[in-house]
This record gives sequence, structure tokens and C-alpha cells, in this order.
Amino acid sequence: MGALGYTIHSLYGVLENYFLRVSKFFENSLPGDRWHKGLVEKMSLEIPDVRPPVLTRREDKQEVLELLKFRHRFRNLYGEDLDPQRTAEIERIAQHFFSRFPDIHATFREKIMAIAESLR
Repeated sequence: MGALGYTIHSLYGVLENYFLRVSKFFENSLPGDRWHKGLVEKMSLEIPDVRPPVLTRREDKQEVLELLKFRHRFRNLYGEDLDPQRTAEIERIAQHFFSRFPDIHATFREKIMAIAESLR
């Protein structure tokens, strides 16, 4: 369970870095408190004339929030064991979301490229 938890934790870290790059490039601001959740919220928002949302489906946002909660729990276990059932559930969520992520990224990129082309 520990290895699986660490893998999910690491995958979420990569996703969060992706979101941070998008946020810093287009907006350059994050709330000081609870910025991790605020970052996910921002990725589901369209900023008119600036950028489309990264997470266009409510389901995607909910899955990312579940992964964030797990990451927080994992980082703060302090010697406690992971709940095997909950960890298996999070694994299913991670597999589902990350199987969709290439399409999520491609759609976001296409929309950004369309905005860039319209500005030429």
C-alpha cells in the first residue's frame, strides 16, 4: 500500500506542477491560504480573452480534488497505515483521470493555439 500511495502522491505532484505552470503563465497569482485547492479551482475556470479551462468536465475536477485529498492524507499519515479500500478507490480514480489526461492536455493546447492564431 505504501508504494501505491507514494506513486499516486508523485503523479499528483506532476499534475500540480503542470497546473502551476499554466496558472503562473496566464494569471501569476494564487491565494495564500489553501492554494492547492484554489489551483484546482482555477484550472476549471475559463478566463475570457486569456485562456480556456484546463479541466472542462466537472468529473475531471472532482477526480483531481479526490487525488489532492489523498495526497494531503498521504503526506500527513505520521506512521498510520493507509486504508486499503480507500487506496484502491483512489487508484481507480487516478487510473481513470490519467488515462484521460493526454486528451485533456491536447484539447487545452488546441484551444490555446486557436487563441494565438486569432491574435495574429
